[in-house]
Amino acid sequence: MLPSIARTATAIFDISGGDETAAAHPKGVTIATIHIAENKKLYKLCDCAYPTDIAINNAALNEPTENDMTILYTTEAVATGGRTGIARSSDGHLSVTLDTPKELGGAGGAGTNPEQLFAAGYAACFLGALKYVAGHKRMKLAEDSSVAVTVGVGPRADGKGFGLDLALSVTLPGIEREVAEDLVAQADIVCPYSHLACTDTAVRMTVA
Repeated sequence: MLPSIARTATAIFDISGGDETAAAHPKGVTIATIHIAENKKLYKLCDCAYPTDIAINNAALNEPTENDMTILYTTEAVATGGRTGIARSSDGHLSVTLDTPKELGGAGGAGTNPEQLFAAGYAACFLGALKYVAGHKRMKLAEDSSVAVTVGVGPRADGKGFGLDLALSVTLPGIEREVAEDLVAQADIVCPYSHLACTDTAVRMTVA
């Protein structure tokens, strides 16, 4: 069974600005907490009124839907052995050993796990979305800009399976606090991982 993204997950954005804001707001201070379950109240992509000047966000309000979107890139990975096994991408660029954490009943080990892989992918994608948004504003992010994603997994309240809890911590050196907050909010609209977290995107399943 595939774990669902918990609708009550919390996305926490921790933003550290330049020298001035860093003094008043040290790195790691939580400046905004957004409940994914409440995203429909916060963002245009979820039928609300968050202001944005990026054309792609306005287009997202109209047709075509995700089912009609143009696919620009497709990849595939195959896992064997479950949480204790191996996973490889079809092009061979990714090949990892998987070990189940002790917290989930496994023996632990040096291998990675699905949550770490998801966290790495989300972090990289969200930083890419930040750069995209900044580019539309003719801004350039510092080379040491970063996104840290925390992923938790546990049983859902409905007792039918497991869910994911997600939190993002964004560091944008040299960017004023208000500007950084706006960049993060707009990147959350652009990023496909964030979009997946706040919508009921269907997963096509087949049995080979």
